[in-house]
Amino acid sequence: MPSTAAKTAATLAATALIAVGGYWWGSPYLALRDLQQAAQAQDATRFNAGVDYPALRASLKEQTGQRVSDALGSPDNAGGLAGLGARLAQGMASPVIDGLVRPDVVMRVLQEGGLRPRGAHAEPAPATDTPPPAAAPRWTAVREDANTLVAYAADPQQPNTAPQGLGLVLRRTGFADWKLAAVRLPR
Repeated sequence: MPSTAAKTAATLAATALIAVGGYWWGSPYLALRDLQQAAQAQDATRFNAGVDYPALRASLKEQTGQRVSDALGSPDNAGGLAGLGARLAQGMASPVIDGLVRPDVVMRVLQEGGLRPRGAHAEPAPATDTPPPAAAPRWTAVREDANTLVAYAADPQQPNTAPQGLGLVLRRTGFADWKLAAVRLPR
């Protein structure tokens, strides 16, 4: 019969294992919350620690290139002006994306749930000196696999809508470390 000390040690080991496993599984949600809090606080240093900017830029360039190819045809397969247009569009998109993927812009995406021009609101603002604060988006997280979590912004005015629109992709970079590494553009 095992001793009380052995039972206690086994219980402690099992509890520690469950705690570590729970932290491992919940870590992307904690990382998303930390990004949201850093964005709300305008804490660029803390925010930047949770973002992989080169991967984010590559993700946007790939998706933009795919959309251009879908709309105009592949630059290699499209003939004449369509091929030239596709090459020009893809060439112009790269510096625009490089300029957009900055901490202040990415923080705004987390704060607003998308990228709208400054001052753009769904409803006209009442005639006052200060505009009303925009309602913070409700983020819905979808765990795709052990290493990928996608967060979708939902309209706070319509809480029961299915996730759609812009998706922020967090990827595991260590045991329980996550970084915002990609964006999924709405269709």
